[in-house]
Amino acid sequence: MESKFILGRSNLDELTTLWESSLPAWMILYCEHGSAVLNIQFNAYTFEKGSWSVLSPDSFPYMTGKSDDFEAFYCIVDRDTADKAWFDAPADFYEMDTDRMVLPHAEDMELWARIFEKAYSDKRNRYRNELLLSLLKASMFDFLDKITLYFGGEHEKNAPVKSPLENVCSKFFNCLFDNLTEHRDVRFYADKLCITPCYLGQATREVVGESPKQIIDKQLIMIMKYLLDNSDKSIQQIAVDLHFPDSSYMCRFFRRETGQSMLDYRRRK
Repeated sequence: MESKFILGRSNLDELTTLWESSLPAWMILYCEHGSAVLNIQFNAYTFEKGSWSVLSPDSFPYMTGKSDDFEAFYCIVDRDTADKAWFDAPADFYEMDTDRMVLPHAEDMELWARIFEKAYSDKRNRYRNELLLSLLKASMFDFLDKITLYFGGEHEKNAPVKSPLENVCSKFFNCLFDNLTEHRDVRFYADKLCITPCYLGQATREVVGESPKQIIDKQLIMIMKYLLDNSDKSIQQIAVDLHFPDSSYMCRFFRRETGQSMLDYRRRK
């Protein structure tokens, strides 16, 4: 089966839309011009010319504070393809904290963007898919080497230490990504983290500005939009896949959160 890659460059106004329409996916970003603030989960990072970032499927990124000339290269890769390319990646890669997913001053990484584009545009190449997979793996190792060196130097000594509440939020997001399609009860996640629902709520409101339930509902809507956009599954089958008690309940939930019906959303294109 052909691997799924989406490449392009833009000011990333559509970053959330790209992310929602490609879930679950990894995203590579390289800033070519200007600057912006890249928000990953609940942390904000300066993303300026020469910055390279690799975002995991549970990053939930969005951009703020963009300069007028901001433009970035992006490469979106579905999770199955990434797993195929990175099956033997060092554990350090998957265990990296979100604090280490943005590499500044990485102008030499621009070469990877150009090579990706050349291989992606050569649709007559019989080995195009294999080339893209190889590039994905090679660029990951290059990124891992450079970001390990960067964070192992002076920057590491000055890196802020996460507060207990920020650590709770990180664990909550990871747990949410693994269990969202089956579990939407706040107490389930609090129990998983061995804390009370009240403390989980305190952590997310303090760090993210939203309650655990708001975060759960927002991410669930993203998954529902993805299924509506990228599958031919019926509304009834989506309800089964997402473990709703019935399709009517799911449709009411979707309308309440988005202001439109699931059918209207699917027909909008």
